[in-house]
Amino acid sequence: MIVCLKHPRVRRDAWRQPIWRSQAGSFTLEASLAFPILLLAVFVLLAFSYMLFNRTDLYVMASQTADRASYVWDNSAKDMETGAYPPGQRDSLYWRSSSDSVSDMFSFLVRNEATRLHLPLSDSGLPGSVPLKKLQKAATILPSGVKGELSYSNKLYSRQVEAIFERKPILPIASEGWFAPSHAVAVKSGVIEPVELIRTVDLARTFAGRLKDLLTGRKQALPVSDPLPEWTDRQVKLTSEKEAAAYLRSLLGNTASIDIKTPSGQLRKLDALDPDGLFHEAKFGYISKSEAVERQLAKDLELLETAGPIKGVVWHFFRDSRNGKLGPSKPLRKELEKRGILVIIHS
Repeated sequence: MIVCLKHPRVRRDAWRQPIWRSQAGSFTLEASLAFPILLLAVFVLLAFSYMLFNRTDLYVMASQTADRASYVWDNSAKDMETGAYPPGQRDSLYWRSSSDSVSDMFSFLVRNEATRLHLPLSDSGLPGSVPLKKLQKAATILPSGVKGELSYSNKLYSRQVEAIFERKPILPIASEGWFAPSHAVAVKSGVIEPVELIRTVDLARTFAGRLKDLLTGRKQALPVSDPLPEWTDRQVKLTSEKEAAAYLRSLLGNTASIDIKTPSGQLRKLDALDPDGLFHEAKFGYISKSEAVERQLAKDLELLETAGPIKGVVWHFFRDSRNGKLGPSKPLRKELEKRGILVIIHS
């Protein structure tokens, strides 16, 4: 049996159909239309991501600069990262009253602007004021291309370092009209000194008590408002300076007396030296301003001014039980207090 298969008839007039009904080349045409849109979407996403990164990086830079400046504000010699500084290098004793923009406190009475440093830094050299030098030191860690300003304001209750940075993003020229031409951020950081706050509160408490004693007519007002009851309550009869020195060492924990040389080569005997670096000197009876006392005072001042184990000097005066005499003379006491030596009188 012979089976004949009939092939489907091919229409010979297929090529004559309209072009808008033809499916040939449809993928190429759709791809050519979609690719530019997809490419533009990818570019916009990358540009937005870069701008977001640039703004975040600028914010971190401003925050880090303001934080470091406020962290080392109490000492111009401090390292910006570690806070370490060479021994003996510090600002003046009263820099907070003369070099800390104190005039900002009276801005409500007299118009006064905060201390400002414009960026980028110029090559004209260091500015004159101490706050500007501190701001310039913080600005040296910034990379090039950052514009803006660093400012410091002192309102007594709020001391702040503010960083306002601006940087132009690196984008194609055509995109400068589409996106923001630059980024700007502002960060504030407060200057906090816990140790100075404690010292100020203690100073106010001490002199408030002493002022009260002076106003109420109390005589022999002590320089220290809390004279350590365990030292004064004991009724100890001392008959010599040696006994007074031994008694002082027992109060401080039985520390031993030591001999130390001053930078000029003179020998100074320390009755007691506590772990905090305070040198305690025991005096017996009534002490006047004699040549021997002045030589001891000169040695103590030399030890204080030198970066060494001596952080402070305290002179203790004990009563002579034989005649009842006690304390320094007025010229000696005035000289000791003037030189920064603490006076404690054990009654």
